[in-house]
Amino acid sequence: MMDPTKDFERRRLQQRRVELRNQIHEISGGEAQFGPAGEGLSLEQEVAFLEHLVSMETAPRTTWLDRLQSAGYEMPDPGILSDEEIGLEVWQVIQRISELHGFLYSTDHLSDRELYEHLFHHTLRNETLDLPPGSDTACSTLDLIGSGSKDDVDCWLRYYADEEERTNWIAEFPDDPLPPAEKPPYNRDHLLPKRDYPESPLAKILDELLAADWEDTDGPVQFAGDLTEVEIAGTPHFVTTRAMLTCLRDGGPVKATAKLGNLPRALVKQIFPLLPYTEEELNKMRSISKIFDEEDLHLVYAARLTCQTAGLLRKHKGHFTITKKGTKLLAPDRAGELFRSLFLAYFRKINLAYFDGMPEFDGIQLTLPVILWRLGVVARDWTPIEKLMKETILPDVIEEITEHENRPYWTPGSSLDIRLWRHLADFGLLESAEKESVRLPNAYRITPLYDRFIHFPFLPGA
Repeated sequence: MMDPTKDFERRRLQQRRVELRNQIHEISGGEAQFGPAGEGLSLEQEVAFLEHLVSMETAPRTTWLDRLQSAGYEMPDPGILSDEEIGLEVWQVIQRISELHGFLYSTDHLSDRELYEHLFHHTLRNETLDLPPGSDTACSTLDLIGSGSKDDVDCWLRYYADEEERTNWIAEFPDDPLPPAEKPPYNRDHLLPKRDYPESPLAKILDELLAADWEDTDGPVQFAGDLTEVEIAGTPHFVTTRAMLTCLRDGGPVKATAKLGNLPRALVKQIFPLLPYTEEELNKMRSISKIFDEEDLHLVYAARLTCQTAGLLRKHKGHFTITKKGTKLLAPDRAGELFRSLFLAYFRKINLAYFDGMPEFDGIQLTLPVILWRLGVVARDWTPIEKLMKETILPDVIEEITEHENRPYWTPGSSLDIRLWRHLADFGLLESAEKESVRLPNAYRITPLYDRFIHFPFLPGA
């Protein structure tokens, strides 16, 4: 028999959920949609989530200058301050903002006066939510180059982007001029107050994963470089890459195609019989076409792009050449290093949208350490792609994907399957159970290689 007290609480929460949903419908003009993102939450968690949405939508608006004034601080006009006075006052402003849960970023390109004037005339005059100071959502990130404008992007590339980010930018936007990398003229950012997360161990884990340096062998997510050749011998991407690099090592440089700058047909023909397919599959492909270009074979195209990104393959004066690094990593005893190098280049530096032509879905790659962590929790047995999406992807990213799939013939999770799961399967970290009729994966599970290659040291027993 149900406890009367618990039954009353359940009914109260159900009524509160209806009230909140009706309120959200009113706020949105009757256009609110409650999709699958909230599935899996308890009734209590769902009510808390809806209350959060309502508070965000109904909160009054203000500016940081008004908030500072309400807190007892009147920011002086920069025109009346000397350089010495402004050097002291700018830190007063920074401290006052942090006390109201506002945190500045990317200020090292500005002098004290430039920063103060920017805050006074622009940043602190922008509209913001007027939330209670004790609310976690009242915390704000005030990025001085976060507008997305061309000037801000150029500033980021010049002063703040590291070599990996600049290389990735060139690969994604080859026609855009790249400003020279310069050391910021000032050194202030490391002294700025930082937001702390004492309220939730999970929030701390997520933040550490999202900010993780994938190259850091002591970081919150680690990728093993000591895999043996036997452990990775059957992974499609690795097999294709080694075949391509071996042909280039043994045969010497080859001329890129004139139109697309891809691998020539002669080299593709050499690689073709070495691809990780059965003889039956290769013969079926031959029955469709006798000649293959690089762009006809996804694994070959992906291998070439990855090797260039990882510095294993170089295109110079219209010719492809294996680099010294590529030659060294072809050694059997360095197979693990090669696999790790390929993985980091593929998922960290290459925009996966290149391979499918769908919208960017930036959140997928930006949150990939979190996704990989959750895969190890939920996909130890066959898991349908729709469930994988719900249980491994953060809500904001799910919303982005779901909007794309709200079209005929698209099923929940299909975009994520195309954008991510199949790529992880090419690296041998996932395996698929296919629908016999259409040969499309309807479920995935992690492989033993996943546990061997990916490590999260914060997990119990790790």
